[in-house]
Amino acid sequence: MQIILEKINDSSHVDIGSILFKSNELLRRITGNPHIVRRLQGGWKAEVSCDISDSPVAWFILVFRLALQWVHDSLSAQRIADLENKLKEAKSNKSLEEPLLLSLSSEVYSLPTNQPKKSLLLNLLGDLYWNRYLSSPRDAYNLNEAIRIYADAVQLATDDDINRAGHLNDLAAAYLRRFEQFGNSDDLNAAMKHFEEALDFTRDDDIDKPLRMSNYGNALNHYFKRSGDDGSLNKAIEVQRQAVDVAALRNAQQPFLIHNLATSLDLRFERYGKLEDLSEAISLHEQAIESCVDEREKLKYLTTLTNSLYNRFERKRAPNDLNRVVNLHEEVVQLTPEDNPAKPGRLNNLANAFLRRFEYYGNIADLERSVSTLEKANDLTLNEHPDKLSRMNNLASAYIRRYAQLSKSINLDNALELFEGILRRTTDGHPQRPARLSTLAGALARRFEGVDPDIVDINRAIELQGEAVRLTPDDGAKKASRINALANFLRRRFESLRNVEDIDSAISNAESAVKLTSADNPEKFGFLNMLGVSLAARFDTFGSIDDINRSISVLRMLVRLTADSDREKPARLDNSGASLWSRFKHLGDVGDLKESVQAHERAVMLTPKDHPSRAMRLNNFGNALTCRFRRLNNIEDIDRSISVKEEALQLLLENHPQRMFVLDGLANSLFRRYAVTLQKEDIDRSITMHEESLHNTPQTHPSRSARLSNLGNSLSSRFEQQKDIVDIDIAFSLQEDAVSSTLDGNLNKVAFLINLGNSYARRSSVMGTPDDLIQACLNFSLAAKSSTGSAVVKFRACSHWAQYSRVMHATNLLDIYEHAVSLLPQLAWLELPITDRFHHLVEAGRVIRDGASVAIEAGDLRKAVEWLEQGQSVIWGQILQLRTPLDGLRDVRPDLANKLTQLSLQLEGTSVDSQVETVESNGRESVQQYHSLAIERDSLIGQIRSEIEGFDRFLQPRSFSELTYSLLNHVVIVNISSIRCDALVISSKSSIGVSLIPLPDLTLSKAQTISSSIALAGAATNDEGFAKLLTFIWTIVVKPVLTGLEISNSSGLKPPCIWWCPTGLLSFLPLHAAGMYRLGASSDKISDYVISSYTPTLSALQVNYDTTNQAQTHMLAVVQPSAAGQRALPGTQEELKQIKKCINSSVTFNELVGPNATVQKVSEGIKAANWVHFACHGVQDLSDPTQSALLLTGKPSRLTLSKIIGLSLPNAQLAFLSACQTATGDEDLAEESVHLAAGVLLAGYKGVVATLWSIKDRDAPLVAEALYSHIFAQSSMPDCREAVYALSVAIQKLKERPGNSFSSWVPYIHIGI
Repeated sequence: MQIILEKINDSSHVDIGSILFKSNELLRRITGNPHIVRRLQGGWKAEVSCDISDSPVAWFILVFRLALQWVHDSLSAQRIADLENKLKEAKSNKSLEEPLLLSLSSEVYSLPTNQPKKSLLLNLLGDLYWNRYLSSPRDAYNLNEAIRIYADAVQLATDDDINRAGHLNDLAAAYLRRFEQFGNSDDLNAAMKHFEEALDFTRDDDIDKPLRMSNYGNALNHYFKRSGDDGSLNKAIEVQRQAVDVAALRNAQQPFLIHNLATSLDLRFERYGKLEDLSEAISLHEQAIESCVDEREKLKYLTTLTNSLYNRFERKRAPNDLNRVVNLHEEVVQLTPEDNPAKPGRLNNLANAFLRRFEYYGNIADLERSVSTLEKANDLTLNEHPDKLSRMNNLASAYIRRYAQLSKSINLDNALELFEGILRRTTDGHPQRPARLSTLAGALARRFEGVDPDIVDINRAIELQGEAVRLTPDDGAKKASRINALANFLRRRFESLRNVEDIDSAISNAESAVKLTSADNPEKFGFLNMLGVSLAARFDTFGSIDDINRSISVLRMLVRLTADSDREKPARLDNSGASLWSRFKHLGDVGDLKESVQAHERAVMLTPKDHPSRAMRLNNFGNALTCRFRRLNNIEDIDRSISVKEEALQLLLENHPQRMFVLDGLANSLFRRYAVTLQKEDIDRSITMHEESLHNTPQTHPSRSARLSNLGNSLSSRFEQQKDIVDIDIAFSLQEDAVSSTLDGNLNKVAFLINLGNSYARRSSVMGTPDDLIQACLNFSLAAKSSTGSAVVKFRACSHWAQYSRVMHATNLLDIYEHAVSLLPQLAWLELPITDRFHHLVEAGRVIRDGASVAIEAGDLRKAVEWLEQGQSVIWGQILQLRTPLDGLRDVRPDLANKLTQLSLQLEGTSVDSQVETVESNGRESVQQYHSLAIERDSLIGQIRSEIEGFDRFLQPRSFSELTYSLLNHVVIVNISSIRCDALVISSKSSIGVSLIPLPDLTLSKAQTISSSIALAGAATNDEGFAKLLTFIWTIVVKPVLTGLEISNSSGLKPPCIWWCPTGLLSFLPLHAAGMYRLGASSDKISDYVISSYTPTLSALQVNYDTTNQAQTHMLAVVQPSAAGQRALPGTQEELKQIKKCINSSVTFNELVGPNATVQKVSEGIKAANWVHFACHGVQDLSDPTQSALLLTGKPSRLTLSKIIGLSLPNAQLAFLSACQTATGDEDLAEESVHLAAGVLLAGYKGVVATLWSIKDRDAPLVAEALYSHIFAQSSMPDCREAVYALSVAIQKLKERPGNSFSSWVPYIHIGI
């Protein structure tokens, strides 16, 4: 250059061409590149400020400087290029060392800010940290560094930088990944912002535009998942659909774009449930798979397709979808090499698919393939793999599932071995230790429930579960569920060992689990279920009514709140039915039984055919049907019970642990049917099944005692028919074992004692062995005196005890019957609905009458009267007791008197009417409250007796002197029993207040014959037949009584009144009409001696005579001539007319006729009146006597006995029930006087005129006119006590009417005073 300049300066003439030549040569030497020379020369015109012709030297110097600058710039560009290449090479290096990364980072960040490529290099540096993060996702440092560097790259990139869009996309992707890992909403918001910016800077023709659109859609999906914003989800689908369309237009269809759109549609299906979204998603998944060439990506797409197909299967239940799910999982597994670390996870997914198909089809092969696949997955998973323990857990759970299906204990043992291994590898401080303790405890408890339970298992289960509870924080989500599981294990151990501490602790823990759980937590239902089941378990052993009431209340609520579609609904119905059945067995409330049957039936209906619990639910349903058969005697129930139990048995394999329960239940049902049909096949099958059940029941099983007793029962019954001594010998051995192995206080022991007693009695009957009778009575006495057990069962034991003690002529018979009488209040406990109390008293009447006969033979007539009074109208006595004035108590303890009054009023309000209604409507919740009131009242009465001096017999049965105080003479109690028949006359003439008139010609069989004949005579019998019946009654009952009373023919004088108080079948005999009748003439009939009235009890006659006639007479006439569905009664209008003619001015008279005679108006009218006359139809309900009714108008049209009982009318005086069958009772409840007339008397009326059977429409007006004419003629203030005499006058007029027969006048009777 220096030489060129010198030549130029020395030359007088500048050769421009030479200078250009020299300069080009110089530039070539400097740059070494002729192409660069040309590029430089092209730019000189812009850079050089002077022209070569004007100043060649200056021009050359400038050119040279430009060349030197170019050389410097050229060296810097090479450095940048080298750095870019190093970054790209590092990016492909999977094991990039930290020093190199730091060196590269230093180089990039040392570049000046104005370096045009610094933004690109920063982005490449960010890629290095991103790749390091992908290789180790748990290291958040690399992810954070990538985000920081990407952000720097974006900041340096100008708006016109062609790489800016890519940098923004990379930064957004990194933010999105950090959000996915840590869930920080700020990261998600940043990702969405940068994805949007990236799209804004992306040209439409940019090849990456579809990808960036799809990425933005993914971010929108995440935003939807976090916020629930439907708009973001719909926008995601719109953007991703555009991405797919843009790529398709360029013929660059990319599988991952299709896959992303399909995933978004899957998400929207999950949100809205629209099948068109799911179907499109499936179609897109299939397209993505078809167009995918990358095997790794294809596996991912196959997996998402299986998820979509599975969702469609769950929605549409199309079997083809489920089969495709299995096939696709198999394809994924086959495409995955054995050494691929993802292989175990994919095997795990395949196993789950097999399991789901097993659940749907029930093909055991799928369950087996699920287990074998999980075994392979577990084997392929290295011990140090983070998923090893979870796969061990999955395999163990599958073993348990196979155990539940096949009942092979090896499966449970394998599961326990795996769970133990998991726990051993879990350190003390590990966060999963409580869960793994709980899982192992559950498996141990399950093995304990198997065929051969080992107490060690349940003990360890409780220990482990207790540790799990202690290690779980109080505010931990699983605390309540683990406490609940502990409660379950404690209950299971209690059912085996009967340790009261276990069941108390179980209930306490269940209550804690409930309290720890918020009301909106669905788990709370399960905890309440455990509480209900545990309370029922304690009741089944110790018999606390409060426990079973709480149990039923909780379980009933759960059933009501659980939808039918909920998979837990059948189990909750089953538990509810079991608790109701338990309470029925203890109390005998038929409403509980009916509800129990309904619950069990519903549980079976909602249980899938292949469900492992179906067999036991069928068995429970069958047990409830058997129980209903025993209560209601419907043979269809026992046939159906056997049928459903046979179905249950077919569902269980030979080694299934529940098989012994079903065998025992079926055997019991066959035994019950045999007792009715005496079919030999039934008893033989019963014994065979009992034997198999007992053989499969371990020695320590809590149900073994019941199995022993049940088999003994069946053998004992077969012995009774077939007389095979081997049967009864085995029965004794079994039943004695059952009794000896059952602790005192166990509710079942009473039944076991009775069963053993029955077997001794049967052998004595067949073999004539007196020692057997002694043993029978011993066992019956132990059962009758037990402190636990149902009152019904204990009374039955007492009945047997008395029966066989009489055969042995025992000296303690009075003590036995005294005990039987003491059980009456429990037998018909106030807690029960009235219909059930009546049912329980069916057997009681016979026992009490026999007891009275024993007392008579012992010479204790007063005791006989007291017992008969307690045994007569027990229910009526209870209701009257609720209305007993408490003046004496109020004087000393007004607080207790007021409390007792309040409880009595509440009980009376539900005892006689509403309980009947609730049973019929199945609205059983009110019964719970009624139980609580009854228990509280009993407790209060006990407190009064024990705490207040002089009240030790408060509300106790009345003594003889209390019963007969203020009674008039000639109350005749006629007792009939298989032992003897007598009349007990309450009379002041006797030194002891009662005299005995034996009735040797009266027997139980004769009374049965007369009662049956009278029942027919009431409908239609010729007078000759009727005369014979009345003559027979005169001869064997009435005449001996009149003779004993020394009452002679009144010979025209006003005869005395006699009150008949018949018992048993005598309650249906027309004693008031007895006489020596001959066709066409009569002589020596009862009406010549006395006027007859009846009373159900002595107590019913104890009214305040002094105040009877003081009230003004308000009379109501109720007339219904045309009840729906009945023949018309035109005579009722005439009857009303005759009544109006008779009343005088002192009587306030009202009438309710025809359409005005509704149940509501009549009920209100009765309360305002003290005299009432009904002229209408009456009906007797034999299926439920408390529903016998007077037929009125409207809906409801029946004024039922239960409704009448509920009316408390202390000022009422006389009721005339001029209707059919108003004094017709139930033969099975003879002592209880369950008829309309007794109900009216109970409501408060002093006297009642009623009918034994149908009356003639034309006779009623005459009787009414004659009766009221007599009463109102006696005094200006009518006296209801004249009704008995007035009726006799009316009957006499009826007899004198031409053409009238016995059936015209005999039905009319008077009851009360």
